[in-house]
Amino acid sequence: MRELERADASNEPLTLSGSRAQRVLQRRINQSIAEYEVLNTLKQSWGGLGKHVRDGWNIGQPPCGYRADIVPHHVHGTSMR
Repeated sequence: MRELERADASNEPLTLSGSRAQRVLQRRINQSIAEYEVLNTLKQSWGGLGKHVRDGWNIGQPPCGYRADIVPHHVHGTSMR
């Protein structure tokens, strides 16, 4: 935490300035923002995963008895499995 303070990257300094109510409010606001970011990231991830599957791409190992069709990745030119 001290390193973050020195880098001016902490929004919760270790100093006890401000009232207890202000510190609690700031902490709760930060927790709410963090929770929103987690839920939003999960929603976007699932949306991208669903589109990937609807477009016909395999997202895991092929079923037993099947072999994966390896397609070069359109951006990197490397294979995706």
